[in-house]
Amino acid sequence: MKSLVLFIVISLTQLACAEANAVKKPEQFFANKLNRSLVATEIGSRIFDALSTHQMLTDPCHCIREKGSFYGLFPMRQIASSEVGFYAYSLSYATAQIEISRLLWNRSQRSRHAKLYRFASRAVLVVDATNESALVINTRRLIATRGRHGMTF
Repeated sequence: MKSLVLFIVISLTQLACAEANAVKKPEQFFANKLNRSLVATEIGSRIFDALSTHQMLTDPCHCIREKGSFYGLFPMRQIASSEVGFYAYSLSYATAQIEISRLLWNRSQRSRHAKLYRFASRAVLVVDATNESALVINTRRLIATRGRHGMTF
């Protein structure tokens, strides 16, 4: 009888220890609703930026010209002149931002600074989508006022 009680106590203790030591499966980046909405916002803001920039550059008055450059390496005029090129550029840039955010999120799974990595993961998308949305609003405002002749951006 004592051995049966001892067996039950040991079994329950081992079961409790196994549950306490069970490794939780890490949450994937796209399993989180907030992350999915931030990704949708990022892609949407990039698409709207490409659309509004292309509309502005193909305006019949030709009063607005692209003179920007990609981090000073090469001019954006060749990309902006092609509708497909500008959409491809915008979507690839959004994909890069999403991938950086996903890598930071995954890094939080095996770091003691998990909250910091998750915050940085979301901040990358929030900051970029906010900046792009501001650019879209500015571009739409310029289209509505038809710009000033000879304006560059």
